[in-house]
Amino acid sequence: MIGGIAFGGLVLIAGPHRVGAMVQEVRGAVVSRIDRGISDPVALRTQLRSLESQYPQRISAARSDLGEVRSQLAQLQRELSVAQRVMSLAEADTASLRQLAHKADQAHAVAVADGAAARVEVVWNGRELSLEQVYAKATEAQNTRAAYAQRVQDVQRDVGHLQRQHDRLAALLTRLETERSNFQAQMWALDRQVDSIARNERMLAVLRERQHSIDEQSRYKASNLDAIQGKLADIRARQEGELATLAAGAERSDYETRAKFELDREHADRDAAQTPAPAPGLVRPVIRVEQNSPSKPEPKAPPGVVHNDDRQHPTPPVALHHR
Repeated sequence: MIGGIAFGGLVLIAGPHRVGAMVQEVRGAVVSRIDRGISDPVALRTQLRSLESQYPQRISAARSDLGEVRSQLAQLQRELSVAQRVMSLAEADTASLRQLAHKADQAHAVAVADGAAARVEVVWNGRELSLEQVYAKATEAQNTRAAYAQRVQDVQRDVGHLQRQHDRLAALLTRLETERSNFQAQMWALDRQVDSIARNERMLAVLRERQHSIDEQSRYKASNLDAIQGKLADIRARQEGELATLAAGAERSDYETRAKFELDREHADRDAAQTPAPAPGLVRPVIRVEQNSPSKPEPKAPPGVVHNDDRQHPTPPVALHHR
C-alpha cells in the first residue's frame, strides 16, 4: 500500500510520460541483460532444448485441430449428401405427382365430356389419393426440395470454409513435422557448435587469466614457465651488468695501485740518490727479519746495490719489516 502511494506520488510529480519512459528504460536494460546472457553456452543449450520441447506440443495441437476439422467436414459432407438426396427425392416425387395430377385432370375431363359422374382417384406409392391430395403432395414436395436446396448451399459454404482451414492446418502440420525432422537432424551440429563456443570461452578465460597474471606479477613473482624464464633472464642480465661494472672498477683500482706504486718507487729512488753513501768502513751488514722467517737469519749482501730493472740504486738500511 505504501509502495502504491509512493508510486502514485511519483506519477503526480514527474508526470505519466516521464514515468513511462523510465519504465521503458528499465525494461530495455533488463531485456538487454537477458540477451547478453544468451551468449552463455549453458543458456544456448537450454534454449535449444526448450525449442525442441515445443515441437511436440505444437504438432499435437495442430493434429488435434486438424482432426476436429476433419470430423466436422465429415459431418457436413454427410449432411450435404442427405440434403442432396432429399432434393433428388422431392424433385422426383414432385414430377411424379404432377404427372399423376395431369393424368387425373385428363381423365376427369373425359368423364365430364362423356356425362359420367365418375370420381377420379389416384394411387401413389400404394396409397389412394384424391386429386386435391395429389396437388397438395406435389406442392409439399416442391417446397421440401426448395428448403433442402437452401440447406445444400449453406452446407457447401461451411464445407468450403472448413476445407480451407483443413488445408492450412495440414500445411502447418507438415511444416512443423518437417522443421522437427530438420531440427533433430541438425541438433547434433548445433550441439557441437555450442560445445565449441564453450571451449572457446574456457580458452579465452585461461588466456585472460594468464595475461592478467603476467601484467600484475611482482618483481620475482611468476605464474607460469614463460614468465619464470623471462624473470630469470632479467635477473641474469642485471647481474651480468653489475659484474661488468664491478670488474671495470677493479681494473681501474689495479691501475691506480700500479700508478701509486710507481710514484712511490720513483720518490724513493730520488731520495736515495740525494742521500750520501756512508763510508766504507762504517757500513755494517743488514739483517732482515720478517714474519715467518727462519730461526737463523741469513746474512744479506752489503747495502748499497740493489738490482731492479737492470738499474743500480743505493738502498738504505732497514732494521725490521713487518707485514
